[in-house]
Amino acid sequence: MKKFTLVFTLVFFMIVFCIVMCDNPYLIISKPIKFKDKISQLNFDWTVNEIGSLASNDFSKDADLKDVVNFKLLSSRGRLVECSMEEAINVHLNNVQHQISYQLKKQPSNLPIFEIKDSPEVIIAAYGNGLWGEIWALVLLDKETLEIRKVLFDHKGESPALGAEIADGDFNLQFIGSYLNPDSLSISFGLFQNESSILSGKHAIEGITGATVTSLGAVEMMNRSGANYQDYLSGNTRD
Repeated sequence: MKKFTLVFTLVFFMIVFCIVMCDNPYLIISKPIKFKDKISQLNFDWTVNEIGSLASNDFSKDADLKDVVNFKLLSSRGRLVECSMEEAINVHLNNVQHQISYQLKKQPSNLPIFEIKDSPEVIIAAYGNGLWGEIWALVLLDKETLEIRKVLFDHKGESPALGAEIADGDFNLQFIGSYLNPDSLSISFGLFQNESSILSGKHAIEGITGATVTSLGAVEMMNRSGANYQDYLSGNTRD
């Protein structure tokens, strides 16, 4: 009799649980989903502000990025298409989150392009790996002269006061005013550390003390970005 009562009680609670879940199927998993959506929206909004700050010194969080930027995508086969702001930024965020290690030198299937309206300036993206994970950059350059006007580096988890200095220190300032190498975009930048040459390139970048791996990853990432966008920058894209 006791065994029957126990089984009956268990069955009863299972039925009640199923009824509750049918009425509200997200009762248990709603919090993680909402948190993930919130993080995604924060990343999207943050990226909008980063692109806006590169595109215009007067850009504010209340401004509409669509008023100052045209959005396009470049495929790995050199096909250039117009797209929405949401598509371009989501491609960028997807590339950041699903990067292939820089040793493999594999180009993402699509690259975002943010063209500044009524200007020869354009923002392109760069993707790579540091010591502890993904690193990336948004680069404002003059499409006609290939001069870098601004650059914003970021990272997933580089060490504070070491690799994290690509975003927090003056490392990025070394790229501003330099030019991509039109003869070979893949060797625009070199790297030297402690007065020793680590990587050859047209414009020498001084590495961050104690963060050689991250410094090398950032420089190789910038070189690879120029090569990835070569069809676009040389005007050899197709519709």
